[in-house]
Amino acid sequence: MNNPLIIDAHLHIGKVNNFFSSGYSTEELVNSMDRLGISKGCVSSMYAIGPDASKGNQEIVEAVRKYPDRLVGMLCVNPSYKEEVEEQINIHMASGCFQQFKLHPFLHGTDSHHENYEPVYVYAQEHRASILIHTWGERDVSVFSEVASKFREAIFIVGHAGGDIKGIQRAVMEAKKHDNIVLDITSTWNYDGAIEFMVNQVGADRVIFGSDAVFNSQSAALGRVLYSRLTDNEKEKVLGLNMKRILSLRKGAISLKGEH
Repeated sequence: MNNPLIIDAHLHIGKVNNFFSSGYSTEELVNSMDRLGISKGCVSSMYAIGPDASKGNQEIVEAVRKYPDRLVGMLCVNPSYKEEVEEQINIHMASGCFQQFKLHPFLHGTDSHHENYEPVYVYAQEHRASILIHTWGERDVSVFSEVASKFREAIFIVGHAGGDIKGIQRAVMEAKKHDNIVLDITSTWNYDGAIEFMVNQVGADRVIFGSDAVFNSQSAALGRVLYSRLTDNEKEKVLGLNMKRILSLRKGAISLKGEH
């Protein structure tokens, strides 16, 4: 490979409890991207996936405005506050700072089929937007698949590709059924051969690189792909070309600058 496009599809800013982090600010995240040759990152706020979506989403607005060529905002909503869900969509999705959604049902004590997530799915369906949803285990993936089958024009990214080994196997099975499902390789550990398994089963076009920084090391996550047994062509797709394509599908999406 010669200077491949790398897009980290799964990033956060903000402090994290009980995890080692080399930094939690926007500047530290971009510095890490610079060191590793990562062109762009799709980012959500720790506040937003947790207790305060409004505050966290505003953090992302500020981050993207500061680094418009490097960061792509992911809008978060909390289904516990029904009125706020539509309000956040209406305020932010036309601002140019957000091109995707990030949902974390686990932190909100629910599942991805919660009725108050519906406005997100409807928007994504109408605008061909992508939604990254945290999953961990077979049940999360099963519920996730039900939603993806209902909203066929939206693009559903399985966060952590299901997480544990049974979750990964289930995520692969569901991705084979639904061509609007994409697998995100982020993980706090690495099953040997997991990336190769995903690519062999669903194709290199539907597997994407992500690190989950600030939770995890970007360099370690990148190494999982670079030192995998994928071909150079497959690595290039996973590292950035697939995410570039996904972002470009959104109707009204802002063009990415400095792409390969």
